[in-house]
Amino acid sequence: MRIRTAEDIYNDALEFPRNEQNAYVARECARDAVLEREVLELLSVAAHNPDLLAPLDADAREIPERLGKYRIVKEIGRGAMGQVYLAEDLDLRRQVALKLLPDHLANPRGVKWLRREAAILSQMETSRIAILYNIEESDGFHFMTMQYVAGQTLAERLQDGPLPVTEALQVCLHIAEALKRAHEKGIIHRDLKPLNVMITEDGSAKILDFGIAMVKEFPVPAATGKATAPPAGNTGISCFLGTPDYMSPEQLRGEPIDRRTDIWALGSILYECLPGRQAFNRNPDQPSGVQRSPDWSCLPKKLSPAIRQLLRRCLAED
Repeated sequence: MRIRTAEDIYNDALEFPRNEQNAYVARECARDAVLEREVLELLSVAAHNPDLLAPLDADAREIPERLGKYRIVKEIGRGAMGQVYLAEDLDLRRQVALKLLPDHLANPRGVKWLRREAAILSQMETSRIAILYNIEESDGFHFMTMQYVAGQTLAERLQDGPLPVTEALQVCLHIAEALKRAHEKGIIHRDLKPLNVMITEDGSAKILDFGIAMVKEFPVPAATGKATAPPAGNTGISCFLGTPDYMSPEQLRGEPIDRRTDIWALGSILYECLPGRQAFNRNPDQPSGVQRSPDWSCLPKKLSPAIRQLLRRCLAED
């Protein structure tokens, strides 16, 4: 059981100057990487959307045992932008995942944010991304109902050590297939990381959580040969949002991004799968939060030159 919650650490971190917050969070979270990432997500949202997040209320609403036709079974994940619960659909007698807006986003802008994520997911037609069923409201709680994907996150899988090369390549191929579909729709995930990749019981990988995805590039219609511009204000979220360990250099700098930022994250994930360590060593005392120098010597000696070249291309700073 955690002694301190993400909300506790987040609220305390707000008292520090921004250039000291990461170091404070790293100390307070000790070796709980999941807790640390959750707090850093909250700080990132607060820094770039000050009207969206304020100090969080420790006395958050309790989730009822039932929301509409759904019986809540247990919490299975949480982050800055939502809490995910395993639930039973009492009408259809099947398990589903409910993604609820947390209390600090229970406002009109937060609801708009949730609807936006639902609209993005509704465009995905691939087995590599969890299926959206519906967006609903019950007892003042706004949530999405989604396909429940049994298994473990890639982050949990990596806690047991590096993946065999064949397994790592299969997982990242599945991630690439999901990204291909998203990019064809002009959607950039921009928060791709092991915690957002689910490994199913049959070894397949699915991408989760498009909560801070950006509708950036629209497909080129065959009739005109010109790309359509995304609607003004379609993202409502800063380009900086994401998890620093997997963010591309341009994303860390808050510059405009495109699909290449997801390719960088994919390369970071593939690298991590092979030696079982992150491509970039975090340095909480640096503004970027990461050190841009992968240790290529950590890769398996028998890794093919083609995969080495693939990694270098994915993680090329330019």
